[in-house]
Amino acid sequence: MPDEPALPDVVVGVVTSSRSVLIGRRADGVPPWVFPGGKIEQGESPGDAVIREVREETGLDVAVSGEIGRRVHPATRRKIIYLASRRVVLNRVVRTQISHTPPTSSAATVHAGPYGRHARYSS
Repeated sequence: MPDEPALPDVVVGVVTSSRSVLIGRRADGVPPWVFPGGKIEQGESPGDAVIREVREETGLDVAVSGEIGRRVHPATRRKIIYLASRRVVLNRVVRTQISHTPPTSSAATVHAGPYGRHARYSS
C-alpha cells in the first residue's frame, strides 16, 4: 500500500493584547469560536502563513513573536502550530485592546471574514 501524501500543516495565530486575545466567531458555529489560521502553503514558513491568514480573515497585520506549541488534531491528524502574534501598524508593533462597544458605535471597525463578525481590535 503506497504512503498517503502528508496533509499540509495548519497554523493558528494567537493574537494578544494587554487585556485580551483575538478570536473569531465561525459563521457555521462549529466550533463557535476560533483563533484565525489555516493551512500552510507549499514553500511558506509557519510565520508567513499566520501573517497571511490573519490578514485574510480579519484585515489585521500582525508580527509573529514565537511559537507557543504544536499538537496533532485528533480527528484530522493534521499538525497544528500555534504562534504568538501582536498587531502591527506601519511596521511597528502596537498595544491593542478588545473593545466591547456595540458594532453600531461610530468608533466601530468590524472585520468580516470566513468566521463572520468577531471581536474588534482597536489601537
